[in-house]
Amino acid sequence: MIESSRLHAAPLRAVLVMTAAVGLLAGPAHADPTHQIQKPPYEPTVPQIPRQGSGSGTQVQPPPPAPANGGQCVIAISGGGYSQNELQRWEISGPGVPVNGRMRYPMMWTTSGSGSYVTNTGSTVWTINAGKGVNLDTLKLPSGKWLIQQYEAQQRVAGGITGTQTLNGSKPAPISGEAFEFMYGSISAPDTATHVDSTNQFPVDTAHKWGYMQPAGPTGTITCEWHVNP
Repeated sequence: MIESSRLHAAPLRAVLVMTAAVGLLAGPAHADPTHQIQKPPYEPTVPQIPRQGSGSGTQVQPPPPAPANGGQCVIAISGGGYSQNELQRWEISGPGVPVNGRMRYPMMWTTSGSGSYVTNTGSTVWTINAGKGVNLDTLKLPSGKWLIQQYEAQQRVAGGITGTQTLNGSKPAPISGEAFEFMYGSISAPDTATHVDSTNQFPVDTAHKWGYMQPAGPTGTITCEWHVNP
């Protein structure tokens, strides 16, 4: 993904696995400043994967498998009356087109989920539902490596977050906000690789907020995996 000036938070871990034509190459990924949380201009939203069941036994459904050719990030944040879960996915939707020495693949980004925030003065609930068409670029560098990254800057969708807020027993009032794309960062691999897998996990906390209306205190993770056939 394309690096932005609004990046922060070092990743907790990173693993890069490349399946090459001559066999399996595996090893830890090098530290990459693009593998960091990209924070929107204000505290954005982090929705919830639909839940099943009721009462104290309610649990978040497990996420679906990541796309075979694309990426997925599972975001989970909770604590202090705050909760938000979100699923972001990027799915390559067609063949690549050569553009200035690189291959550009059409890709669909979607985000979905929900969240809630309860305080002693009221409560807020919201859902996230947004998406946009984007593009993934793959480029063979003179150094003998693949460079894989999103062509566009971070996407944002006005009205991608909707919900209601109730304060001091008042009638619920509608709320609306922007949904933001999580920027995973660029991926590097030997240019002999015919398939590239990359996984990474990023922290969410008071210093690295991601959730919509997220106050100080709640914590969580953004767990991502990508699978690309360059």
